Amino acid sequence: MKILIAYDGSGTSRTLLKDLRSAGLPEIAEVFLISISEVWLSPQNEKANSDSFQDKDISEYFEQHSRQMERDLTETEGILFEAKTELQKYFPGWIIDIEALIGSPSREILSKASVF
Repeated sequence: MKILIAYDGSGTSRTLLKDLRSAGLPEIAEVFLISISEVWLSPQNEKANSDSFQDKDISEYFEQHSRQMERDLTETEGILFEAKTELQKYFPGWIIDIEALIGSPSREILSKASVF
């Protein structure tokens, strides 16, 4: 069985991880655990060459945005690792892959669900 879990690290989501123990899930499963950092400026725009901007303020904004996205991803990866560790305690037979993403949570969840 394949299971996709979207996790945000909130108190409610941590409680829901514990509740999975009584959800009748199989002992063996392939699990994809994702967490999404929501950003208002798409990563594709962020990757634009900042040298192409004539306005120094715009260039600096893109550089700050890029650094913030890196911090968000690092934090999200930490949250996912903690969730994976907890899930492995509850379901030692699960194979769990994690991925930290940036974008619109609803869009990223649907995108992952369609290929998983």
